Amino acid sequence: MDPKNSFVRAATYSFPSTRYKNVAPQFKVGDLVRLKTGQAPQRVINVLWSDSTWRYEIKCEYLNSRKELIFRPETDFEIYTQIQQTEEIFEMKDKLFKTIKDNRFGIGLAVDSDGKYVLKMQDSGNFEAFAEVDLKRVMPYTFDVEFVTGASARNNRYSYRGREGQVEVNDLLILEDSFSIARVVAVNTESESATKTFVGRKLVTETLK
Repeated sequence: MDPKNSFVRAATYSFPSTRYKNVAPQFKVGDLVRLKTGQAPQRVINVLWSDSTWRYEIKCEYLNSRKELIFRPETDFEIYTQIQQTEEIFEMKDKLFKTIKDNRFGIGLAVDSDGKYVLKMQDSGNFEAFAEVDLKRVMPYTFDVEFVTGASARNNRYSYRGREGQVEVNDLLILEDSFSIARVVAVNTESESATKTFVGRKLVTETLK
């Protein structure tokens, strides 16, 4: 083989990340997908480019359990198309709702043929149907952060539980167990993926004069 041609071929394939990174990812946050080897529906919650594998990877959560999975290559997934298992049912089943009109509470059971949410009311034990706009999901207060130092600093967003008014967007926080620094990027997010309370401190900065 001509050495010159060998050099050209090697140069062509030395940096595949440059070539593929310009291609749009196959999935976006919010898409419903499933593993090509599985059946359970999952929702995409993060998409990132991996320089180590030269491809896009996605992070998902199962719709029925909200269990989050590790990042996997997007080629492991396909769009979820089984209409009979709608996201709407997974979203409301066994969740606690409050009626906007009179502040009554009920547990979500199903979606009826009119698209209304069927709840088992806590005050009476009766089954009642409500339009989605007449209900509010009962959720803990949550906020989102992006870590800027430590092992989690990969432009990933994490959700934590907290108290309203505790933090504001752009606040800097330090995580107590690892001393990693995080920046608050959103508040009052009502995130179901938030399973932990942020244990740490708020950093107060002062301009050097």
